[in-house]
Amino acid sequence: MNKKGFTLIELLGVFLLLALILLLAIPSLTGVLKKQRENNYQKYLDDLYLATEAYVQSNEFNLEKPGETIYVKIEDLVKAKLLKSTIIDPNTNEKVNLNHYIQVIVNDDHTYHYAYMSEMPKSN
Repeated sequence: MNKKGFTLIELLGVFLLLALILLLAIPSLTGVLKKQRENNYQKYLDDLYLATEAYVQSNEFNLEKPGETIYVKIEDLVKAKLLKSTIIDPNTNEKVNLNHYIQVIVNDDHTYHYAYMSEMPKSN
């Protein structure tokens, strides 16, 4: 008898092997994709902070005392041509609201700390 093709057992073995490979590969792949998203978001924040730093320096804000804080609107960074008007947030893939802020705080060592904020905190 001349058999051509695979038996059911052989096919099941191949599918089992493929399933095992997928079970091992998927968690690794999702970890790589998550790390890439985190890296993209950090680069996005770094770009915002660099533009803010240039804006603060070019407008000569008088920030000397530790704890002093200013808020720079993203719209101001676009108007100063430090950012493009169509900034895309890599987490949401949506255009960034130009009414959001970058908070600039003077550290104890007279360096600046930057934080991205969707709105300015209300003063007491």
